[in-house]
Order: sequence, then C-alpha cells, then structure tokens
Amino acid sequence: MLIGKDRLLRMEKWDNLPAKTWYLIGSVTLSVSNKPECVAEIYNYVVNSMNLFNDRVECTLRIREAIMKSAPLAGVPKAINSLTALHDVTPIDILEKINNNYYNNQHYRNFEINNNIKRGELFWNHTYTKISKRVEDQLRKIHQPLWNWIIGNVYGNVLSDCSILNEQDTAIVVLSSLVPQDVPKQLRGHYIGAIRGGIPEVSVDSIVSLSKEVSQW
Repeated sequence: MLIGKDRLLRMEKWDNLPAKTWYLIGSVTLSVSNKPECVAEIYNYVVNSMNLFNDRVECTLRIREAIMKSAPLAGVPKAINSLTALHDVTPIDILEKINNNYYNNQHYRNFEINNNIKRGELFWNHTYTKISKRVEDQLRKIHQPLWNWIIGNVYGNVLSDCSILNEQDTAIVVLSSLVPQDVPKQLRGHYIGAIRGGIPEVSVDSIVSLSKEVSQW
C-alpha cells in the first residue's frame, strides 16, 4: 500500500495545524497502523521538497524522534518496522550527519545511562496538571510495576526528552499514536493536556481529525 501524491497533498494542506507537524501526524498514525512503507513515502515527499541540507537533516530527526516517541504508546515492533523503513530511504549524507553530530554526542551517551525519573515526573505533572496525582494513584492501584515503567521509562527516558521535539510536538505525537488505537479515555486525557500545554483547541481538533482520516486509509 502507498498513499499517493493526492493524499500527501491533502495532509500537507490540512487546515489549522501547527507548522512542521503534518508529516509528524501522518508518519506516527501510519506507523501505529503498521504501514512502514507509507512512513517512508511521507519522508521522501517532505525531504525531496527541501532545498537546504540542514532542513533535510532537521526533518529526518523530527520524523525519527516522533516514531521513537510512539514506541511505548503503540508498540516497539511497529516502531522498529517504521524506523527500519526510514533508515533504508534516508540519504547517506544525512545518516552520517545525524549519527556523527547528534546520536553519538555526550547527551545521548549520558541519556542511555541515566534513568531520568525526576524529569519524567515533571513532564507527567505538566501533562495531567490537576489530575496527575489521581491518574498516578489509579495506575499504582492497577499494577505498581506498570506505574514504575511509565514514569521511569516512558515519561522519564522517552517523552520528556525535548531535545528534538518540544513539548507541544510531543503532545501531537501522543495524540497521533492514540487515535488509530481506538482508546477514547486516553485520547480524551491527552486532548485536554495538549490544550493545557498551549496548543489552540482548533489545532488540537485538526490534529485529531487528520489522524482519524489517515488511520482510515
């Protein structure tokens, strides 16, 4: 399955989306739907439309990070499939740039060692605001190890790392990961969290509607 130029243009021109996010929404939604070949198609379309090398590098980093952040939300195997597809179509000069200048730097060497629970707690509280303790208590009650994994690994090590995708971009990734999975309770919570995090409600509605349409494809 390929989505084709008409659908790519439809995503690109979707109304009321924050800048540089349509391809994140499309890529994450399709990755969660286990369509890695379509993720590669979006990547090729976007990168080939850019003239500046640094813009192409930035786009590559953003899509890869979006898929990475979707992994604990929608499953590691799907993220592996999509990141493999992205790797296979990424130009060699871009791969060398990001491997040498980003992933091998001190930030990532330290990040792989440290379990950033404190940073995860801050990100959790900012996402859920006044209901953060209630949701935490519910998760602890359901299964204490689940909470430990969520706060330490999902929030601490993955979602709260805003070195590539900022907090609002991350909220968009979360929404795009949840829509295809038909989990309305979680989607509602993060819908509200995205608005509280500074994304206009009209844009949040647009993010969700685009993800819904793409997931139906």
